[in-house]
Amino acid sequence: MILAAATVALVIGENGIISRAQEATNKTNEATQNEQNALNTLDEDVDELLGIVRNPEGWSDSVTAIKTDEGIKVPIPNGFTKTYDTNSIEEGIVIKDSSGNEFVWVPCTTDGANGTVKYEKWCTTGYAYNNASISNDTLPSGVSSEEEQIAKYGGFYIARYEAGISDSLSTAQTTANATARNVSGAPVSKQNTVPWNYINYTNAKANAESMYSSGSVQSGLLTGTMWDTVMKWLQNAGYSVTNSITWGNYNNAEITGITSYSTNYGASWTDATTKPSGSSYILKTGNSSYTNRKNIYDLAGNMWEWTNEIYSSNRVYRGRQVRH
Repeated sequence: MILAAATVALVIGENGIISRAQEATNKTNEATQNEQNALNTLDEDVDELLGIVRNPEGWSDSVTAIKTDEGIKVPIPNGFTKTYDTNSIEEGIVIKDSSGNEFVWVPCTTDGANGTVKYEKWCTTGYAYNNASISNDTLPSGVSSEEEQIAKYGGFYIARYEAGISDSLSTAQTTANATARNVSGAPVSKQNTVPWNYINYTNAKANAESMYSSGSVQSGLLTGTMWDTVMKWLQNAGYSVTNSITWGNYNNAEITGITSYSTNYGASWTDATTKPSGSSYILKTGNSSYTNRKNIYDLAGNMWEWTNEIYSSNRVYRGRQVRH
């Protein structure tokens, strides 16, 4: 009986083995929680340093936000990261995906309140089709309302570069004819790629929409309203969009600091540091800072751009001087 009592006391008494084991467990759990709290604090400090806002109220769970120098939240979809060249929304916030495709945030609102750029169509004529009146837009597949998304997030993304041909489309990349280049495949938005020409509207629309179609991201051709909003953003910053010959690749422009140009619309390329004036040569995407505005390249000149804008039964292409 004495031995039994001593054994029981040793195991379950105030200083027994079970009591000490429980105390050790509690301290371990406490240390683990303290470590997690410290990590959470560190994450919060890093987020604050980088201007990251987790789970913004009312936004999709698949979207994080960064806070710009101006104190504005800009959405960063899952699968994309912000480049840290600038944190200013007016200079052009750039994000990229895991493959290196880059996009620039265009800030706008549906009502133009507080001096913001209003999301609206203001160019009433197109450069194509004899400057006839422009009518409506067709939205990308899977998009029910651009206004709803702009009201929620405060803008949209535009490809930083003209649509380029991926390396996987090697035949199209080296051949300048409509049959070879009018193929199916996702374009790229990367610097110094061959711009995708010789493609019709139907295939351009399908290819653009195939780039992303998941979660909160749906790619597609710009609508005319989006294009006009980009132009208004540039105009408000002091750039001429009704006479863009001073910053676009046009026949009259001498452009220095390039790596090459093409005299036959991308079938072959000539190594060069200057594109001479009086030449209708095209450049690879983002090949010169001359064409850079708001971190977006080649909005003026170089190539026409298909849009989802409708004139009669035709589609409108932009990219030359905007007339209004």
